Amino acid sequence: MNKILLSLIFLPFILNAQPSWFYNIKPKNNEIIGYGLAENLFEAKKYAIDEISKTLSLNINSNYNLKKTYENNSLIKKDISSSININSNNQLKNVGFTKIIKIDNIWYVAATYDNSTIVQKIKRKLQTQLLKNESQNKYLEKTPLIKSINKALGFKIDFDLIYKNKTWYLSYENNLFDLNQNDFYQLFYDYENNLKIDTNKLVYDDNERIVFDLKVPNKIYITLFNVQFDGNVGILKENLLIDEHILINEFITANPYSNQIQEQFIVIQSNKPINIKDYTKIDNKLLDNNEFMFTKLLKLLNEKDFSTKTIKINKGY
Repeated sequence: MNKILLSLIFLPFILNAQPSWFYNIKPKNNEIIGYGLAENLFEAKKYAIDEISKTLSLNINSNYNLKKTYENNSLIKKDISSSININSNNQLKNVGFTKIIKIDNIWYVAATYDNSTIVQKIKRKLQTQLLKNESQNKYLEKTPLIKSINKALGFKIDFDLIYKNKTWYLSYENNLFDLNQNDFYQLFYDYENNLKIDTNKLVYDDNERIVFDLKVPNKIYITLFNVQFDGNVGILKENLLIDEHILINEFITANPYSNQIQEQFIVIQSNKPINIKDYTKIDNKLLDNNEFMFTKLLKLLNEKDFSTKTIKINKGY
């Protein structure tokens, strides 16, 4: 909540009662601090998080209709109607609360958020450990994100990618590092290994046809995977035997969201059909939210030859 607005609403009550640290905490490196106050602790925390979100330039639409009366230097709530809607490409996670105190029936809260990049967080966490070069997953080691982490650490360590509680994490030993949407997009990249994969465009509109042009040096089986913006994985073509060249043009883009999204296409090459029974076939629709198979796909990619292509799909409305 805006500091000036707070002062106007709660004056003179705030001047006499607010704790000395309120709006006076000095942030540490890359730390963002948000403050909130309310009669209810949950609301005070929510206001503090909202303030951090505003600092991060998230898209917040808040509509407050507050009617309050004051009596004997205490706050009496008559009517509060609040509607808070937060939309963001980067979901706000790992907010801590460093100060919480109740004074004269009002909760005061200071929330903190580490706004360091994931590379900075990993370096800070792991740089004191005794590290040595380790073998990395064949797919992950080529991603822009893992390359940046390797450079920052000066070592290659064997990260795992895991999905839990609706969040993707890089995992190393007992450490979990959550990925926001931009971090996750850094796991997408273009790469060719024997098989050449082209698309008719790099940036598509919603409901637009994708044309894949695949070229191989010799007869081979290919399986075409789609890794969607949220980590859902599905199959577009399975164990298709091709010789030199093929066009695949029966798939349509889909983006029902208000932001541009990115998707990754991965073609696995093999001399014989591969086992893909655990994956869902895509039929021109987004996958259900229970198909987050990227981690399983990474294990398969570690054993196979593959080529990749990344595209962008403009917002659908």
